[in-house]
Amino acid sequence: MTDQSTNHGRLIIAMGMGTCLLGRDNYTKAALHAIEDAHQHSKLSILKRLNIAPKDIRVKITVGVQQPDNVVASEFHSQLSDQPEIHVVKGGLNVTDPETGAPMIVASAAVEVFLPQQDGWTLR
Repeated sequence: MTDQSTNHGRLIIAMGMGTCLLGRDNYTKAALHAIEDAHQHSKLSILKRLNIAPKDIRVKITVGVQQPDNVVASEFHSQLSDQPEIHVVKGGLNVTDPETGAPMIVASAAVEVFLPQQDGWTLR
Protein backbone atom coordinates (compact mmCIF):
# COMPACT_ATOMS: atom_id res chain seq x y z
CA MET A 1 0.00 0.00 0.00
CA THR A 2 1.40 3.39 -0.94
CA ASP A 3 0.48 6.59 0.83
CA GLN A 4 -0.08 8.86 -2.17
CA SER A 5 0.11 12.12 -0.21
CA THR A 6 3.77 11.61 0.70
CA ASN A 7 4.87 8.89 -1.74
CA HIS A 8 5.69 6.63 1.18
CA GLY A 9 4.99 2.88 1.20
CA ARG A 10 3.81 1.15 4.36
CA LEU A 11 6.40 -1.34 5.57
CA ILE A 12 4.70 -2.53 8.73
CA ILE A 13 1.52 -2.32 10.69
CA ALA A 14 1.55 -3.50 14.30
CA MET A 15 -1.59 -3.79 16.38
CA GLY A 16 -2.08 -3.74 20.10
CA MET A 17 -4.64 -3.61 22.87
CA GLY A 18 -4.53 -1.73 26.14
CA THR A 19 -6.80 -1.41 29.12
CA CYS A 20 -7.57 0.74 32.10
CA LEU A 21 -9.33 -1.54 34.54
CA LEU A 22 -9.22 0.68 37.60
CA GLY A 23 -12.54 2.38 36.92
CA ARG A 24 -10.94 5.79 36.67
CA ASP A 25 -12.32 6.59 33.22
CA ASN A 26 -8.75 7.01 31.92
CA TYR A 27 -8.90 6.70 28.14
CA THR A 28 -5.41 8.18 27.74
CA LYS A 29 -3.84 5.47 29.91
CA ALA A 30 -5.65 2.70 28.01
CA ALA A 31 -4.55 4.24 24.70
CA LEU A 32 -0.91 4.42 25.82
CA HIS A 33 -1.05 0.76 26.91
CA ALA A 34 -2.41 -0.18 23.47
CA ILE A 35 0.43 1.69 21.74
CA GLU A 36 3.02 0.01 23.99
CA ASP A 37 1.47 -3.37 23.23
CA ALA A 38 1.68 -2.71 19.48
CA HIS A 39 5.34 -1.70 19.80
CA GLN A 40 6.10 -4.93 21.68
CA HIS A 41 4.69 -6.95 18.78
CA SER A 42 7.08 -5.48 16.25
CA LYS A 43 10.83 -5.27 15.89
CA LEU A 44 12.13 -4.15 12.54
CA SER A 45 15.86 -4.59 12.66
CA ILE A 46 15.87 -4.11 8.88
CA LEU A 47 15.27 -0.38 9.36
CA LYS A 48 18.82 0.01 10.69
CA ARG A 49 20.26 -1.71 7.61
CA LEU A 50 18.31 0.25 5.00
CA ASN A 51 20.40 3.38 5.49
CA ILE A 52 17.33 5.61 5.64
CA ALA A 53 17.47 8.62 7.93
CA PRO A 54 14.98 8.41 10.82
CA LYS A 55 13.55 11.76 9.76
CA ASP A 56 12.52 10.16 6.45
CA ILE A 57 10.52 7.39 8.11
CA ARG A 58 6.92 8.31 8.85
CA VAL A 59 5.06 6.74 11.77
CA LYS A 60 1.30 6.94 12.06
CA ILE A 61 -0.57 5.80 15.17
CA THR A 62 -4.32 5.30 15.20
CA VAL A 63 -5.97 4.62 18.54
CA GLY A 64 -9.61 3.64 19.02
CA VAL A 65 -11.51 4.28 22.25
CA GLN A 66 -15.19 4.75 23.01
CA GLN A 67 -14.71 8.40 24.03
CA PRO A 68 -11.97 9.87 21.79
CA ASP A 69 -12.48 13.38 23.18
CA ASN A 70 -11.31 12.11 26.59
CA VAL A 71 -7.86 11.16 25.27
CA VAL A 72 -5.06 13.65 25.89
CA ALA A 73 -2.95 12.92 22.79
CA SER A 74 -0.26 15.41 23.86
CA GLU A 75 0.72 12.90 26.56
CA PHE A 76 1.69 10.44 23.83
CA HIS A 77 4.57 12.63 22.67
CA SER A 78 6.17 12.62 26.11
CA GLN A 79 5.98 8.79 26.16
CA LEU A 80 7.20 8.13 22.60
CA SER A 81 10.73 8.71 21.32
CA ASP A 82 9.68 9.59 17.78
CA GLN A 83 7.11 12.18 16.80
CA PRO A 84 4.41 10.13 15.09
CA GLU A 85 1.19 11.31 13.54
CA ILE A 86 -1.51 10.50 16.07
CA HIS A 87 -5.15 9.91 15.25
CA VAL A 88 -7.69 9.13 17.97
CA VAL A 89 -10.93 7.66 16.69
CA LYS A 90 -14.07 6.08 18.06
CA GLY A 91 -13.46 2.39 18.67
CA GLY A 92 -12.34 0.13 21.46
CA LEU A 93 -14.75 -1.07 24.09
CA ASN A 94 -16.13 -0.05 27.47
CA VAL A 95 -17.18 -2.82 29.84
CA THR A 96 -19.11 -1.70 32.89
CA ASP A 97 -18.19 -3.22 36.24
CA PRO A 98 -21.55 -4.53 37.54
CA GLU A 99 -20.57 -3.92 41.16
CA THR A 100 -19.27 -0.36 40.90
CA GLY A 101 -20.72 0.89 37.61
CA ALA A 102 -17.24 2.10 36.62
CA PRO A 103 -16.08 1.59 33.05
CA MET A 104 -13.26 -0.80 32.26
CA ILE A 105 -11.72 0.71 29.14
CA VAL A 106 -10.31 -1.31 26.26
CA ALA A 107 -8.36 0.62 23.61
CA SER A 108 -7.02 -0.67 20.31
CA ALA A 109 -4.04 0.74 18.43
CA ALA A 110 -2.43 0.40 15.03
CA VAL A 111 1.13 1.60 14.51
CA GLU A 112 2.10 2.03 10.87
CA VAL A 113 5.62 2.66 9.57
CA PHE A 114 5.99 4.20 6.12
CA LEU A 115 9.22 4.43 4.12
CA PRO A 116 9.97 6.83 1.28
CA GLN A 117 10.01 5.40 -2.24
CA GLN A 118 13.28 3.52 -2.81
CA ASP A 119 15.18 3.26 -6.09
CA GLY A 120 15.48 -0.29 -7.33
CA TRP A 121 12.65 -1.85 -5.33
CA THR A 122 8.96 -1.43 -4.82
CA LEU A 123 6.57 -2.03 -1.97
CA ARG A 124 3.38 -3.82 -2.89
